[in-house]
Amino acid sequence: FFFFFFFQAEDGIRDAQESRGLGDVYKRQGINAEYGELTMAMTRVRLSTWLMTALLLASLALATQDLHSEPGSSDEEEVEGQGQSNNDPSQDDEAQNQANPPPPPAPQESDDGASGRIGAKFWRVRALTKVPLEGWVLSKFQLFTSQKGDGQPVPVSSANAISKSFKGMSDANPPPEFKTMNAFDGNDKTSWQSEDGEPGQWIGAKFDTPVDIQSIIMRTPDMVMGPSAVMVEKSDDGESWARVAELSDMRDWGTNDQLYKLVPMDRLPPSVFSLRSQSNPALCVGVKPRVEFPDQEDSPLIDIEEGAVLELQHCMDDTVTQWWSFDVNRGLLHNAKDTVYIAGVSEGSVVAGAPLAIKKCTNGCPDEKASEFMYSDSVNGGFVRSNSKGNLVLGPKDDNVSAGTQMVFSTCGSNPQAAASLKECQSFTQGQFELLPMFELEPQKEAIKCAPYSHSLADASPAETRQEAQRLCAADLKCSAYSWVDSSGETVQNKVFLCSQLHDVQGGVTGWELGIRAGRAYDSPYGLATYQTIETEVQQAA
Repeated sequence: FFFFFFFQAEDGIRDAQESRGLGDVYKRQGINAEYGELTMAMTRVRLSTWLMTALLLASLALATQDLHSEPGSSDEEEVEGQGQSNNDPSQDDEAQNQANPPPPPAPQESDDGASGRIGAKFWRVRALTKVPLEGWVLSKFQLFTSQKGDGQPVPVSSANAISKSFKGMSDANPPPEFKTMNAFDGNDKTSWQSEDGEPGQWIGAKFDTPVDIQSIIMRTPDMVMGPSAVMVEKSDDGESWARVAELSDMRDWGTNDQLYKLVPMDRLPPSVFSLRSQSNPALCVGVKPRVEFPDQEDSPLIDIEEGAVLELQHCMDDTVTQWWSFDVNRGLLHNAKDTVYIAGVSEGSVVAGAPLAIKKCTNGCPDEKASEFMYSDSVNGGFVRSNSKGNLVLGPKDDNVSAGTQMVFSTCGSNPQAAASLKECQSFTQGQFELLPMFELEPQKEAIKCAPYSHSLADASPAETRQEAQRLCAADLKCSAYSWVDSSGETVQNKVFLCSQLHDVQGGVTGWELGIRAGRAYDSPYGLATYQTIETEVQQAA
């Protein structure tokens, strides 16, 4: 008798890998339909009893047949979750460029050489998923100022090593074998272990002055002793943290030193981005909302309108008005809420101290010369400067880097013809910004099943460029990922699917690109709950 047992996966979740022909099933799912929020869910597998019964009867009928199978062979191929590779962004970039050519040169000024980034005083790696065993164990944790992870790691002393917990920390005499410093001592035989294996445990380092970390090496004694995904974060005070990268490629860290390269955010990314302060990375440039009817308790907020003030705000993934994109031809800074809105000043007001506000750009707004910007990237420091007067840059009023401070034109150097750079104003750290990408790009991947298209007659939207596709997704809070195909697609060209849920994803597909929205792969502390709290505070203040 031969018994065949079939298991049916309910929207199974695993990390993306090249498709075996049926499409990938993503672990990024479980999206709340109202808000588009993704949550982590482990694959639930149930036994299809009715199917098993039917096949059991069929096997009884075939019992008299002489069936043979080759020892050790199997018709079912084992599939392993591969995760998002963060080991070598240069390889990802090369693959991406082959699949989808990069956009035209954007309004930025490059200067090869040392970075002009400020860095941060606090760095940590936080667990996003549960560790199967008692706690997260790390035998090596090293921070590097080079992206290749070569040279000596940044020195970390016992006074600088920090963590949320270590095993036995609450004991009267905490045991030394699990303390935080063990991960930094260079000895693979010693290790740090967290108090428990719940998501949210973290380990990191604090420094007296900002340090620009560009890569991390981690190792755990065994892969089951660590989470399947972590988030790298930084902070200027150890209290308010900012996302740097989400890492889910943990294939080797149980057997080797695994290097994670952090993508620099001082160059214009091929993505919609937020303007994030380098001196306080918890703050982003956003649009000040207005209560529509101040005398009504439940009055809605108007989140963007012509004349709305630009200000520093706590960075939140789902505050759409904090995200921007450059017009690659002119340098207009379009808001993600609606590209008709741009950041700018009134004509004749390109002077120091002039407030930045939202303006409307219709019919290409050819007269908006005063609202054209350039980004002085890399070694130049990360200044967003006026295209007409090079020494005027975006900065907080009175150099006050705090939430609620209005954005104005500040001066970087005395010569309007000289482009703003660190050479002109090395001490003006308040005007240095980094560009945090909204989307993580996965080239040559197509969403085979993607809500709402998988269960409706909805049509894909036209999009000839990556930027068009991203702008459409960014404006829709329910869009957690986009699946875009360019003109080289085999059956479909220049279309984008705006996905609230991902089910099956297939790799190796010419012309396609998948973009995952920031903070949607895992529970995010920079998401909707925080936004709703801020919205309530604004209403109460009004």
